[in-house]
Formats: sequence, C-alpha cells, structure tokens
Amino acid sequence: FTAGRIYNDVIEKERRGDFLGSTVQVIPHITDEIKSRIRAVSKGVDVVICEIGGTVGDIESL
Repeated sequence: FTAGRIYNDVIEKERRGDFLGSTVQVIPHITDEIKSRIRAVSKGVDVVICEIGGTVGDIESL
C-alpha cells in the first residue's frame, strides 16, 4: 500500500464520521491505519516481510 492510499482511506473515514468530528492528524490516525493494514495482511501467515522507508522526522511530511 502507498501513502496516498492510506491518506485516501483515512479521509474517507473522516467524511463518514468515524472520528466523531475530531481533528485528523498524522499521529495517531495515519500511523494507526498503517499498523492496522500490516496486521490485516499478517492474519493467517507465519511471516510478513514489510519494507518501511524514511527517516526520523519524515512521518509529518507523508
């Protein structure tokens, strides 16, 4: 999955009202979405190889 897809899905959730009108932020909303997707693809398998790029501080510029 890509950063654009993650952002798109989080924006769709915000528009549906899933965040109850709170401000959507990179931390925790985007990072939680990334973690949930990694967990979702790991169901039913023994090993997941996941490449995560970037450096410290990049998270706010996704």
